[in-house]
Amino acid sequence: MKKKTVLFRFLKNVYPHWFITLVAAFFGVTKFLLPLLIPWMLKLIIDTALNSSLPVADRAQYVTKICLFMLGISVILGIVSFFRSYFAAFLRKKVILELQYKLFTHIQRMSMNYFDRQHVGNITSYIINDINSVQSFVGEAIISALMDTTLLIVLVVILLKLNLVLGLIAISIFPFFFIAMKVLSPRIKKTSHQIQKSLAEISGSINEKFSGIKVLQAFSQEENEAVDFQAKIENYHKRVVEGSKWQAMNVGFSTLFTTFAPALIIWYGAYQLINGSMTIGTLMAFYSYLGSFYFPLTRLSELNVVLQSSLAAMERIYDVFDTVPNIKEIPGALKLSAVKGAVEFNNVSFGYTTGKTVLENISLKVNPGEVIAFVGPSGAGKSTIVNLIPRFYDPSAGEILIDTTDIKKLTIKSLRDNIGIVTQDVILFSGTIKENMMLGKKHASCAEINEALKMANAFDFIDALPKNLNSEIGERGVTLSGGQKQRLSIARMFLKNPPIIILDEATSALDSVSEAQVQEALERLFKNRTTFIIAHRLSTIKKAHRIIVIDKGTIVEEGKHEELLAKAGLYARLYREQFQKESN
Repeated sequence: MKKKTVLFRFLKNVYPHWFITLVAAFFGVTKFLLPLLIPWMLKLIIDTALNSSLPVADRAQYVTKICLFMLGISVILGIVSFFRSYFAAFLRKKVILELQYKLFTHIQRMSMNYFDRQHVGNITSYIINDINSVQSFVGEAIISALMDTTLLIVLVVILLKLNLVLGLIAISIFPFFFIAMKVLSPRIKKTSHQIQKSLAEISGSINEKFSGIKVLQAFSQEENEAVDFQAKIENYHKRVVEGSKWQAMNVGFSTLFTTFAPALIIWYGAYQLINGSMTIGTLMAFYSYLGSFYFPLTRLSELNVVLQSSLAAMERIYDVFDTVPNIKEIPGALKLSAVKGAVEFNNVSFGYTTGKTVLENISLKVNPGEVIAFVGPSGAGKSTIVNLIPRFYDPSAGEILIDTTDIKKLTIKSLRDNIGIVTQDVILFSGTIKENMMLGKKHASCAEINEALKMANAFDFIDALPKNLNSEIGERGVTLSGGQKQRLSIARMFLKNPPIIILDEATSALDSVSEAQVQEALERLFKNRTTFIIAHRLSTIKKAHRIIVIDKGTIVEEGKHEELLAKAGLYARLYREQFQKESN
């Protein structure tokens, strides 16, 4: 992505706040212009004080007036500095919050295949680290660039007016500054991009390792993981040092240029002073302005470093914005309502990657209220089939119908609002039980929540908690047992009350009491709902109206438990290997 394109796209986010930007820039420019009066006043004081042709009383009165004026400037400067900092911070907050919100919202709407490819650390890095890098550009660079450019123009005029030759010497270093910036900019940007990438890897590693800390400790892998983490942070710091090298070169060149020119100016100024073609006050004023002149020039060079780092982060951010979801709504999509629950697969094929088919020519008609159990070897395609129903993925061929309507013709929200999903690994979020339950129904009353909990056999254990529905459950529901989490997940489905249910049955063993409570809750949940189950328990399979046996992405058998056993096919073999022990 071209640098100008990225910067232009970002400035479009700043444009709606043009008034705040101008106000901040006004106070910023004023903050830097006011001190420019001081050297000129110093010139007047020196030249007046040394002018022996004027009476002493007149000279003293003149100097006093100028000093009082300088004091007034100091007071105004303090007020202006406050407003400049305040409005710059306000602008930064507005722009960054909006960008961060848009990025988070955009990522949430991405298709599942995007999350299949991305590490959590990358996503975290986009939203936090990259945004923080851009924040420094908004906070200082935009306002400072306006201030410093204005200040440079004013100072060039002043220096040339004070002394044309000295002024030309002062501005002669401009080309060298810009050449140095041109040479160093791509190198600074490249290392900044590498630093952001390394940060994303570190963030992902931390998230992954501590999410699975129990496994790491169980296998005594702490030392090995520490070595792996050390390699990642060493790579990160190597990139940081590389970036610091180019930034140090930037500072070195700036220092060289801003010390070389003043030496020439002092030499030539002293020569003019000796010849009587310049006053002491003029030379001192010129030298004072020279310090102010090189300050914004040096700072523009430093701001270029900030810009290059921010551009690297902007590129990563806009790469995300340019990634569009594969799952899209057609114009004029229909809203799914009054669902009966009939689901039909017509010659459906699917592959996660091009050329690799996971499902092939799946055709299946499911009646409203029917319970369908999918059974098959690991990797056969059971999860893939059910993931197509809520359009987490789209088939590469064929169509899926709900009540005779192709799901691609429906709004995604209305489709998913009518489907309830109970995952194998129960997903709960840090917060209260009530907050987790209200994912099923946003404005549910306590009475509705309690009724759903009772239907899922979850009311008693929640009612026994000190804060009941307002009890905190910790990250991923860590304070609850496996059975409690499963029942809470089922209760959430009762509250949502969808006509179609997808259940990826948990494989984890529960104690007999929890098992019975979960099974009883599931039976209630399935009643009068079209249900698809990825089955792992014989008890669930036997309750299904039909069992669909999947192997290598195709339907190989279909029927009830006894019928399939009698066929002595794949199901009979799976039964002997996986389910007979449970039966016995």
